[in-house]
Amino acid sequence: GSADSAVHYLLGLIHASKGEREEALPFLARAAELEPSFPLYQFRLAENLHALGRDCAAALEAALRQAPEDPWTNNLAGQLRMEAGDPAAAIGYLEKAHAAAPGEPAIALNLSEALSQSGRSAEALAVLTGGGESAAMANQRGNVLARQGEHAAAAAEYEKAIRLDPENPVYKENCAAACIEVDMIHRAEELLAQVEPGHPSPAVYNLLGQVAVLKGERARAEAAY
Repeated sequence: GSADSAVHYLLGLIHASKGEREEALPFLARAAELEPSFPLYQFRLAENLHALGRDCAAALEAALRQAPEDPWTNNLAGQLRMEAGDPAAAIGYLEKAHAAAPGEPAIALNLSEALSQSGRSAEALAVLTGGGESAAMANQRGNVLARQGEHAAAAAEYEKAIRLDPENPVYKENCAAACIEVDMIHRAEELLAQVEPGHPSPAVYNLLGQVAVLKGERARAEAAY
């Protein structure tokens, strides 16, 4: 029953931090309703709606209008453009976000992906320099290089990502795909054997089928496909 917007906002944050996005929604919405000119409330409401797969355009537009230079608001706006299949439109938002928060890896990764998907590979790689090495950064460099057709270089980056985070199945799957492209069949098979038991997916079975075809094991390939 409080009329203090901060009370509703903080309770919403507590629910959101526990992964309880549905429970967080009415409290974040109430905070934004009580103080509609406070951009942080609008951003958190938009973020929560996006996490729930719901339309967050109104809250996001309000947040951008009230705090047009905020890095996380611009990052979310860029993500929405990416999800809509328009990486070129995402770049402007993500560049603004990166300029405001150059040390935030998540923003750099999003900007790199938007640039890469727009065919600006050199810029996509440049965004990932500095700030220390991480598995996610190495994986993204691999993604950019693979999109360019530089599969050997991509495989080397994916191997770095695996060394830094050996339990991540996405890095191993990406590396296996690059290895297939450069005829490193046994390494690809080794990686896929690690991924498939705990993380089976159409993509993994497709790669296993490709490995089997290249080894001349037609029956095994058919089973995988």
